[in-house]
Amino acid sequence: MYNSWVNLNHHWQSLLYKEWLLFIKERFPLSTFLWDDSYGLDFLLCKALNLEISKPEDDVQNLNSIIKDELVSLQESTINDIFDMEFLALDSSITYLSPLKDFKKLKVLDFHCTNESCITDFLALENHSLVYVLDYADYQIVDFDRNSNIREFNNIKYIKGYGWPKEMNEVYKYLSHYKID
Repeated sequence: MYNSWVNLNHHWQSLLYKEWLLFIKERFPLSTFLWDDSYGLDFLLCKALNLEISKPEDDVQNLNSIIKDELVSLQESTINDIFDMEFLALDSSITYLSPLKDFKKLKVLDFHCTNESCITDFLALENHSLVYVLDYADYQIVDFDRNSNIREFNNIKYIKGYGWPKEMNEVYKYLSHYKID
């Protein structure tokens, strides 16, 4: 997994490490994140790591500095844990999914509240077992049906729409390594 890790660009590495820190190491409730992530991953991670001082923007800058330093000396066991994650939330700066081919335990891919995505190809998920792709929000969804091949793969269950999806209990039961409140 180490070779796969070093071949990822910095944004992928940073995002994956932050999610590992928040959901795996700090055991932040995934259900809280999925219910309302209006604060965003970085702000939630600052709170979980007790990095909140006074100005949220400064806190995030401090977090990113810490993450940058930690990425330089990641343990191989941490890298393996990252590639074993069952849940990933991707933001709109991720424009390709090819790294997901190495996430053999991936069960849920979250795009909710992302609003924009340039992703058109879900081929990286073809050899996975069932993967839920979440695309829901109160105001604007990505709607992968319009510009991607998401419906070509029988192992992808695409959940899109406005509001809270009725399938969320099903999604929660599918994730075995995450704190659900």
